[in-house]
Amino acid sequence: SRHDAVQKDFKALANSGGIRADDRRSNCVDDLREPQDEWVFLLWVLRQKFPFWLRHMCPNITLPLAPLIEDLLRGKFNPIVGTPVSDEQWEQASLPVKCGGFGMGKVADTITAAFVANVQETREHVRSKLPSAQYLDHIDDTAEQFEVARQHFASPAILGFSAIYRSHKSHIAGAVERDGFDLESKFEELLQQRKLQFTYSKVLASQRAIRFKEHVQRTGTPADMARLHSINGSFSGAWLFSVPKARDSTIPTNAFRMSTRMRLGIPYAHLPTHCMCTEHKLIDSHGVHLFACNQFRSLLLSRHDAVQKDFKALANSGGIRADDRRLTVFRAIDNDDGKRPDLMLPGLGDQGNDLLIDFTIGHPTCATYVMRAADTPHHTLQVLHNNKNRKYLNRCTEIGASFMPMAFESFGAVSEDVMTILAKLVQHAAEGTSIPYSVLLSYWKKRISTTLQVQNARIIMMASAAILARSGRRDPAFDCNALMETVHNN
Repeated sequence: SRHDAVQKDFKALANSGGIRADDRRSNCVDDLREPQDEWVFLLWVLRQKFPFWLRHMCPNITLPLAPLIEDLLRGKFNPIVGTPVSDEQWEQASLPVKCGGFGMGKVADTITAAFVANVQETREHVRSKLPSAQYLDHIDDTAEQFEVARQHFASPAILGFSAIYRSHKSHIAGAVERDGFDLESKFEELLQQRKLQFTYSKVLASQRAIRFKEHVQRTGTPADMARLHSINGSFSGAWLFSVPKARDSTIPTNAFRMSTRMRLGIPYAHLPTHCMCTEHKLIDSHGVHLFACNQFRSLLLSRHDAVQKDFKALANSGGIRADDRRLTVFRAIDNDDGKRPDLMLPGLGDQGNDLLIDFTIGHPTCATYVMRAADTPHHTLQVLHNNKNRKYLNRCTEIGASFMPMAFESFGAVSEDVMTILAKLVQHAAEGTSIPYSVLLSYWKKRISTTLQVQNARIIMMASAAILARSGRRDPAFDCNALMETVHNN
């Protein structure tokens, strides 16, 4: 009864002192005016409040509170997106960013990883202070061995604690086995480095991502799978880590909401039903046609130029005089050849020669790519890469220059060549400043990713405004930002 009374007190403390306190802190989100500001607070402040006390309380106390924490986080996530998310969309948001999620995490996984890691990392210290705690020597025994050993510590409290630990450890062991991670050989190193919780969380999240992908494969459309493939990887979600301190890291209100919807596959409200192009193509609720229609070539070119401008700025910051002005370099071999690459990077070629690069951005869910993109990750990148090589590679070889295509997908995925050039340029910038390479690489990934998402939103808003104006269906409140007006008011 004494044990039950203590447990009851801890539950009350956790409920009133933990959940309610963090609920009060979460109200600070409501004081913020911009979705990006709200997101930064949710990701870096509110979400970080729970792991500490989840680590130091037994799961039989914390697990019943998991739904309350999930509801709290989800309740603050919904206004950021601009609409209540479905269970499937929240499941995606819970995945790591590099797995196509928003990094919100799953409270139940955090409880399991934190508790098991804490027991394992503090066991030796507890044993040294409490020599009578012999049960700690047996909680990792096999079932048969533990059954024999438990006779020496028949306390209900100890047996209950041991059963909870063994259950959660078994859950982790299953995930580790399915993941193929060699925990046995790395356990002691991870234990000494205090990285067990991180490792367990990573493995559990990886398995959750696999299950989510399998679910989408069973129940989703080809466009859903193409989107999921495209948002996989650290670069595609780098914009989620941008903190709005400067213009290059700030995403306007409507653009941020549109970017979150695009990543989650949530339809947009009040898009025109048909395009103003000569074919009057149908526009679906995701605005796919707008990313491929020649009628909006100028908007697509603006997105292309914005990304190019970021790379030029990066090159210049490293002392490389990148040239993007009238690069009619191929006229040296053919006066009638008017093709022009986007950027020349002096001395960055394979043999120290000039490197010419050309940017290209495709939309994986458009009709040209979607069926193959649903089956093959980054199929769109490969097609774009090959197309640019056919166009420029031989010409560059003839004039003694190197060439590299710079392929992007609208959802944020980039080709290996993009990462190669990015790394080279960042290295040059780091050598010329006192800023560490890792810091600069993170900054430029976030900046370029942010630029891409802002431009995606601009394409949808500006194209929709133009169509509605042409059709005479101008909404009373419609302007370049009105596309998301109803979303903002939800």
